[in-house]
Parts: sequence; C-alpha cells; structure tokens
Amino acid sequence: MNGLIRDKETQSVISVTECSEHPYKMVKKSQADFRLDFSNWRVENLPRQSLPKILIYKGAFYAAKINDFLRAKTFVTERPELYEMPRERSVNVDDELGLMLADAIFRT
Repeated sequence: MNGLIRDKETQSVISVTECSEHPYKMVKKSQADFRLDFSNWRVENLPRQSLPKILIYKGAFYAAKINDFLRAKTFVTERPELYEMPRERSVNVDDELGLMLADAIFRT
C-alpha cells in the first residue's frame, strides 16, 4: 500500500472507475410494469455531461492497513482512499462480451 496511499490518515485503498450508466438516468419497474423512480432526482434526461461524476467500486483491488481492516472487518474503512482507474483499463470480464472487449483492447 505504500505506493497507493497519499495521505497518512488513509486506512484503505479501493479501486473505482466512472460509471458508464449514470444512476440519475435509471428507473425501476414495479410488479405491474410501471416506472418507479430510482432516486429522488427529479430532472428528467439531462445531458450526461452535466450530471455529477459518479464512481463505482471496480473490484480490481482492495487494500487496507491490517489493524484498520481487522477493526472494520471490511476494506471499506472509515477513511478509504479511492484509486480511480481509467475506463479503458477497467474491463469487467463477467461474460463473453467482456472477454471479447478485453481481448480486443489487449491486442491493440
């Protein structure tokens, strides 16, 4: 963690990346197939560029100081630092499409 921690108060470091789909543009569907608001955001369909930047846990790595991890019982401690990974270096290989994308990026 020595190369990842920039602040002596940091207890853990978690990899994140910018969300490709913004939560303010999401909806839920009721059991009767009606639209339900996903959040309290009341402005519809603003351009994505005008929305606040939202990050998502990437899962590429989690690191924590041992004592802080044992105390918190999680990598998401009271003082986590977020390590932002560029989206082009953050491909999820959860299915065949992700594998094909990662392969294409690797070959370029």
